[in-house]
Amino acid sequence: MDPMAHRTGLRLKRNEGVTVGTTAILVGILITLSRLTGIIRDTGRTTLFGRNWQTDAYVSAFSIPDLIYFLASGGALSAGFIPVFSGFLAKGEDEKAVKTFQVLLTYLGLLLILLIVCFEIAAPSLVSLLFPGMREQPERLQLTTTLARILLPAQFFFVLGSLFSGALFSLRYFAEPQVQSILYNLLILLGGIGGSVWGKEWTGGGVEGMAIGAVTGAMVGAGLVQSRKLRQLGVPLSLNFDWKDPGAREVLRLVIPVVFSLSVTQITAIILPRSFSSFLEEGSATAVEMANRVMQLPVALFGASVGIAVFPILSEDAALDRRHQLKGSLTSALRAVLILTVITAVLMAILREPIVSVLFQYGRWLQHDTEETAWALLFYSLGVPAMASQQILARGFYALRETWTPVWVGAITLVLAWVLNFLFVHTPLQQGGLSLAFSLSSWFNSSLLFLLLSRRLGGLETLRLPALGGSLLLAATLSAAVAHGALLILPSFDGVSRPIRLLLPGLVSVLVYVAILSRCPLPEVRNFAVSLITKGKRRLL
Repeated sequence: MDPMAHRTGLRLKRNEGVTVGTTAILVGILITLSRLTGIIRDTGRTTLFGRNWQTDAYVSAFSIPDLIYFLASGGALSAGFIPVFSGFLAKGEDEKAVKTFQVLLTYLGLLLILLIVCFEIAAPSLVSLLFPGMREQPERLQLTTTLARILLPAQFFFVLGSLFSGALFSLRYFAEPQVQSILYNLLILLGGIGGSVWGKEWTGGGVEGMAIGAVTGAMVGAGLVQSRKLRQLGVPLSLNFDWKDPGAREVLRLVIPVVFSLSVTQITAIILPRSFSSFLEEGSATAVEMANRVMQLPVALFGASVGIAVFPILSEDAALDRRHQLKGSLTSALRAVLILTVITAVLMAILREPIVSVLFQYGRWLQHDTEETAWALLFYSLGVPAMASQQILARGFYALRETWTPVWVGAITLVLAWVLNFLFVHTPLQQGGLSLAFSLSSWFNSSLLFLLLSRRLGGLETLRLPALGGSLLLAATLSAAVAHGALLILPSFDGVSRPIRLLLPGLVSVLVYVAILSRCPLPEVRNFAVSLITKGKRRLL
């Protein structure tokens, strides 16, 4: 035990000896489970309620609570809190770390209560403002408002849950922050089942049950599960009104620009497509939302899992001015993310209809609904590598405590995205135009972040981007040809099920992709591909 920890009398429990590799695997598994339960949740919704104006209202209603999450810095808390909290822990100043945590817990809780009350009152005006296409549809407008009011209290637990997650990540405990999402998804599904049974006479035909499930899931997953773990690790969850606490002020200094950065990113990715979908025909908002959910799966699995695992390491390297190690960690993370997401994007584009069909085409979800959603997914797939890369690039700036750069990059991207949505929404692309606007703006964002971060660190030449891009493009093109050929052949066989039409072309093309990369002239790429082959053989044996 270090002298400082002994002197303060407080020592929080660390998860000593954890590595980036094992953490990435654990987080990847849990994020996969989270996303899979999310898909199950969405499959349950499409099966129970189909694709109609009620489901459009349901997905749109989340935009109002999302605004609270952005304004209260929910998505930014970890980015600003982890460097400060980890810095105290690294110096053995556990008591200062806990005090900063308590001060933030106190004032965030008060801010959330105020925002939720204000948004409950202003919900009708906010819905009308965000979804101008609903103004001619009073029933849909009213249902969206009702659902938004039900969902708003969930943000109290989500934002404070982000603070809890930051503390757990800093102590190197990564399970509970991911388990919360699994519980959230399952409770929404249970709420939907209940609504479909007992709420058929409700205005939304029972989708209100899913909103009630969302609030319950937030309370249990984000609130109870994480707070219980923190208490076990020695973090007292008591209030502290010392607004002059230097740690809390440092977190706010870091968080405020990150709030803007993450807010514009989420508005670009989620709220803009929902808003412009209100101008399209009934069911379009649901199609765009479901395609977005599918696209987010590899982004979370490959981008977020690696980003979460590497962020504490980046923060520590930056704090100790270990520039060479910082650059090495960044380039390794980016390389891995690009290798994994390029093939994912290609397969998502080629196999879009089988993917949507396998995931959602049950019950009240029909073939036409699959085709409309697959059309949006085609254009969303183009942005997968860019979105996943942003998870790493943004954390590079946050670790360096240069949080304003992603802000103005995100602001420019938001303007670009709005213009592209406006230009594309009334074209024959329809919902595909909205997802294309997102993908183009994502590539702009990630490219600009990469250039600025490379300049800040004196170059990221170890990534060898041109050679890496050429190798991935060649491997992905050949893999796409294989997947497309397999998809053309399979329908000629009678009795081929939907899962086989998805899994067989996907598996063959992935094998081709990895085999080509194992011959890549870049040793880093070749070694990565070979390690995938080796791990695959071990699991088969």
